[in-house]
Amino acid sequence: MKKLLLLPLIAVIFLSCSKSNPPAPKPTTLIAKWNMVGDSLYFYLPALSKYPIISAIAIPHPSYYQFNSDGTGIFLSNEGPADAMFHFNYTVKDSTIDLQYHDEIVDSVNHQATTDTLIIRQLTTDKLILLGSRYPGEEKNEHMYFTK
Repeated sequence: MKKLLLLPLIAVIFLSCSKSNPPAPKPTTLIAKWNMVGDSLYFYLPALSKYPIISAIAIPHPSYYQFNSDGTGIFLSNEGPADAMFHFNYTVKDSTIDLQYHDEIVDSVNHQATTDTLIIRQLTTDKLILLGSRYPGEEKNEHMYFTK
């Protein structure tokens, strides 16, 4: 009789044991240093009524965006003869990032305060794709690809 009671007890113990739970997913956040790894430009062709890619390049230089938790950030651009670091404040609403660049002197050049808006196309724990424009005020035609 004891053996009959012991079998259900053993079955309950084995069934209540489960494999280890998978780790909780990391929260997806913009707050990080995002290294630019690629860039694509699109231009509108009226005859075709579409935006074909005219250039897609890997970024060999260490350009990056750093988004801090206090709403400040840094954009480091290495497109010129020397690294240029620009400071900004930012706000995020839905899938839009509004950047307010500071009035500052970079490499002996006075850069006036300006604003820019970027659209988040994709944001995962380790990948960020932004849609922006090559120059402020232009149509948004540049996809920028980032990893942490």
